[in-house]
Amino acid sequence: MTAPRLDPARAIADPDREPRGFAFPFRIDQQSGGIAWTEGAAKLQSNVLHLLQTNPGERVMRRDYGGGLRDVVQDPNDDVLRALAQHRIAKAIAEAAGNNILVDMLRDLVSRSSLIIAVYRAPGTPFCPPDAHEELATALETRNPAAVDLMLRHLDHVLAELQFEPPQHKPLDLGSIFGPHGKSTQPAKRKT
Repeated sequence: MTAPRLDPARAIADPDREPRGFAFPFRIDQQSGGIAWTEGAAKLQSNVLHLLQTNPGERVMRRDYGGGLRDVVQDPNDDVLRALAQHRIAKAIAEAAGNNILVDMLRDLVSRSSLIIAVYRAPGTPFCPPDAHEELATALETRNPAAVDLMLRHLDHVLAELQFEPPQHKPLDLGSIFGPHGKSTQPAKRKT
């Protein structure tokens, strides 16, 4: 089995063709003894994994390449980490695609929306269901007109989870927190 010939001119002339190239992680094909190749969805998946696992600055000739997700693997799993990971993933993919308009839009949109969600999301509300983004991505990928409705429904869901009014807190009794056995050290108020 010989490796497929990569022709950059063909890629430009036929941008809808399936991607193909070296497998990631790099390995030797057991059948042919040559370099392992992948194509189609498997190649696209390996390209995205490689992009996200590469730290910016790691590649000598492309210092800005990479999503840098390995840097945050051991960080606490919280809202800030999720917002940071979403931002890094979107920005890395847009930059790798060479779409400067999308890069600028994502930089602004992701940073602003992540900040708003982190500040105003109601405590205890669940994040988006895992299949919501997958369903939306599939609709966008297939150019399904239903993608517009899915996106609007998704944005309505996110908006419904935001709490713009300040929460009503009762006064904090520090004595009940720091007092012996969690009991208040303040005298009880008399009923009149």
